[in-house]
Amino acid sequence: MVGYYALNVDIEVRTLVGQPSLPGNMVDTEKNIGINVGQTLGTVGVLADMLVTGRKMSLEALKQEPYIPEPLLLALKVRTTSGFDDLNQELREKLATTTLRDIYGLMERRASLQKEGSDDQLLRKKRICRALWNDRQLDLDPGDFEISWGMFSYLIVTKESVFKKIRKSFGLPETVNGVTGRIEGELGLVPICLRSSGRVTIEHEDLHVFQSFAGDLQLGFDFVRETERPEIKRLVDNRKIKPGDLEIGKNFLAGVLANARQEIMVELRTYSWEKRIPVISLDDNGNHNEVNLASSILNNAIFFQGNALPDEQKLLLAYEAMLEIGKIAHLRNVLWAMVKQAVENNRDKENPWEWAASRLCVIPAKSSVSLIRAVLLGRGVKLKNEPKLDYIIPLPQALITMVRRRINPKSYGQGEMIQPKQIEEYIGMAVQVFKKRDLCQGIVDKYHISGEQMMEVRKNFIRFARISVPEGFRGKVEKELKRLISN
Repeated sequence: MVGYYALNVDIEVRTLVGQPSLPGNMVDTEKNIGINVGQTLGTVGVLADMLVTGRKMSLEALKQEPYIPEPLLLALKVRTTSGFDDLNQELREKLATTTLRDIYGLMERRASLQKEGSDDQLLRKKRICRALWNDRQLDLDPGDFEISWGMFSYLIVTKESVFKKIRKSFGLPETVNGVTGRIEGELGLVPICLRSSGRVTIEHEDLHVFQSFAGDLQLGFDFVRETERPEIKRLVDNRKIKPGDLEIGKNFLAGVLANARQEIMVELRTYSWEKRIPVISLDDNGNHNEVNLASSILNNAIFFQGNALPDEQKLLLAYEAMLEIGKIAHLRNVLWAMVKQAVENNRDKENPWEWAASRLCVIPAKSSVSLIRAVLLGRGVKLKNEPKLDYIIPLPQALITMVRRRINPKSYGQGEMIQPKQIEEYIGMAVQVFKKRDLCQGIVDKYHISGEQMMEVRKNFIRFARISVPEGFRGKVEKELKRLISN
């Protein structure tokens, strides 16, 4: 709470960020001229300790009027339980101003609404129902949900049967217990939470509201607006595609993946609201629909009939698209490995998870992986068992996409499922594509794929080929391909 916002405003820019005009240009290494990396990490630690104290006091104050800590008491407690006095005077002054004026002001707004009577709360619930109907034609009654209070916002809390309707309306997977960013109220965004998930979800979604005030939820790529472009609509419809649409498809995928990376960082930094290390990894539900659409339209641009690009270039483009998508999962895995190692390395702390999570929360929104590593693990500390980016799997995926699109030239994305009457042609095409060694040679050379790794490519090529045909024919396809591409 306290430090989180402070690191996202223009304070001590030469210490905390690379350039005043580029708040996302975070410190990566000691090579940055004029950057004191040690001081930066020390400041993050102070802010994290302030966050822990401020959060505990603010959550406790929610239980009774005035629903907010007394400001001088809060300031004194935060100051004496952190290294605040060790910061330089300019930074202390800016941090104190930000804390009192902005963060405390947000909590005061919420506390004022929280004191309102039951009649006001009923009117608020009716407005929420109207907003949900206007936005999603979602028909809810004020009795279908309760209003709960976080530090910065009020939230809708529903029972399972109602939340199922909300999930369906917003196209959310069943694993999601809370959602923020769909409707707005007097305090900004109004999160919707599943009651049975408890305070953990409420506090988590409440922090997303705070992130919206800091501008962290504003994605750089406007997916909805971009899908309205005529060029994108052509690619989505898979009709009248032009050679120039290839670059458009590549840029569209790049934008979608940039949003996905940003959302991973947003989720990473909300984990300080949970009392212990979560059982699951970072939220990987993400925007799968957007990524799948972007991948499909790029494949449409690569493999459309009439594309004069050489097959080697088409395969490279398909491979590199899959590789870029794989980097998103790899980023998530690396970050989560850092979190777990940070907890393990700090078992001597009273609450190792709280120590690590609070530091995650105050790290700026556009921090580099290098800065996160330094904050969580220390300067120069290596990550044990660091997850490796998989350069192998995208190659059989791209090869099978090429095969499927050759069998069904007008098909969509990665190609349609192969029909029973096409099985023999499909097997022949799969053998032809796989055995054309120069087709893959550019990828093999560029990404240093070894002969041993090519055996993995072969195995997964057969696996993907097998699941591309209906059940009942898969055994035949697998057996034939094992025989025909054995070497």
